[in-house]
Formats: sequence, structure tokens, C-alpha cells
Amino acid sequence: MIGPGLKKLARENGMSVASGVAYGDFRGYAATFSEGSGYKLIAVTTKFPDEQAENSFMDELHRRDLKKEFRVQELIVSDNSIVVNFHDSIGTMKYISSFCDFFFPLLAQYGASGVNVCPECGGEFFGDGRWKLINGAAYHLHESCASSIAAGAAAQEQAARDADTGTVGAGIIGALLGALLGAIPWAILLYLGYFAAVAGLLIGWLSKKGYELLRGKRCKAKLYIVIIASVLSVLVGNLAVDYYSVFSLIRDGLLPELTYGDVFPSLLYLFSVDDAYRTATLSNVGLGLLFALLGTYGILRDIRHETSGMKITDLSLR
Repeated sequence: MIGPGLKKLARENGMSVASGVAYGDFRGYAATFSEGSGYKLIAVTTKFPDEQAENSFMDELHRRDLKKEFRVQELIVSDNSIVVNFHDSIGTMKYISSFCDFFFPLLAQYGASGVNVCPECGGEFFGDGRWKLINGAAYHLHESCASSIAAGAAAQEQAARDADTGTVGAGIIGALLGALLGAIPWAILLYLGYFAAVAGLLIGWLSKKGYELLRGKRCKAKLYIVIIASVLSVLVGNLAVDYYSVFSLIRDGLLPELTYGDVFPSLLYLFSVDDAYRTATLSNVGLGLLFALLGTYGILRDIRHETSGMKITDLSLR
């Protein structure tokens, strides 16, 4: 997705907007603008002439406090791209503009390849350049290089599938076991009267870890299994708190007419006839699911990226 701020910057610089991103020639480099919840992102597809130039470039970046000066949350340099993630809040476009004034001249200073050079083969374009959106970043490539990337990605994914000996069934068991472990701190916090996204993060992490430890199959089902296991963990945590509350009353003799075996039937009865209890329960579950979602969002996003493979989308001919 791309909002009005980045879209305006893109239009002012003659860039195109398609497939939820802005892309094109920005200050002489192949750039992509995109954004999401709480962040704006600039990706530049480029290559340095050699390792020394890249190291010198990184040294120059490390001399500045990028987070304080420009709201940069993360900067990732790979073989043929640089991805810059900005914290998004009021006034972020001003920081992005200042960063671009600092960053793009630095690329030129250390010889990073521009928009007229294919980042895959390093050759210049002679009318055959095509724009491809690869995992969210726009690449200006030769048609043959784009085909080579797609074929290589397909071969790698097939090799990974062939080497994957895990099963979905084992993954389900692992995810459920991990999520049940996560329900323990969740229930403790809830009993103390707190909701915390960090507990949701723990639930998601344990569920994902359980899936992987029991060798769950690396496939798209992993995301949905972890989501369902995390939801069940929240429900179990909420039920455990109510169970313990009634259990304590029976143990202390405050409900002499009930035995421990009556705890679950009593809770079911209360839920069916007591509007206040039902409302409070549903409210706790709803808030619990919200905080679990906040806590696990990053983990779920990572799982989706991990299992979706390389995504290549045709953009326009330039």
C-alpha cells in the first residue's frame, strides 16, 4: 500500500504507481516506495562496484544516528538491494525528505549502480529494460535476467519442497503444545487483571516454535495453524482463570453445595443464564484476542513471508 505522502513524492519525481507501490527512477536510482501499519519503506535496487565500496558506504551510514535524525527503524543491505524502514507518525515525510538528501548522494559517492544498470547482471539497458516487483521491491531488469531470477526461485522452492520431510499433522501437535505453554503466563496476567501484547507475542512464538520443533511441514497451512493455536491459547487462558476462581471458592468452603467436579458445569450454567458473566467473559476474550493479535502480528507476518515463496509481478515497460 502507499499513502498520499509517498504518492505525492513519487508523482513529483515522475515515478509510477501500481500494485500498491510507487516505483521508478528516483534521483537516478531504481526505487520503490511502500508503507503499512506504523511504517514507511524505501527500497533501492542497486549494486556496489566492490566490497570495499560497500563497506565504506556502511561505515559512513554508521557515523550517523539514523534513528534519531531520520526515524529509520531498520536498514538492510543485501547483494542487490537496500531497504530502509521508517517509523511512521506525524511529520515522517519531512524526515524521509531529509534522509533522501543525505542518502542518495552517498550512493553516488560510493559508486552504487543507477537505474540504467541491471542489478542482476550489471549490464546497461539498450531499450529492453523491464520493471518487476519482486517481494515488494521494484527491480529494473533485462528480460532475460528477470526470467533467470524466476527460474532460479522456482528451482530453489522445488528443492526446498523435496527436502522437506515434515508433516502438517506433527506441526499441528507442536503448535498446540507450544500455544498451551503460552496460555500459562497469559492466564497469570489475566488473573492479575492485565492484558499485555508481550504475552500474545510469547503465545505466537511458542506456537511457531512448537510447529518447527516437531518438524511441521513448511507450507502455507503453517500460518493458519499458528493463528488457530494462538486463538485456542487465549480461550484456554481465559477459561483457566474462571476455573481457578470457582475452584478457590469451593476449596475455601464458600460454595459448600458444590464439589470440584462441578466447576465446569457451573461455568457453563453461568455463561448461559447470567448476562453479566457472559458479557464479562466475551469482553475478556475479545480483548485477549486483540492483544494476542498485536503481539503476534510480527510473527505471523514473518511466517507468511517464509512460506509464500518469491512473488514476482510484472510492472510496466520503461
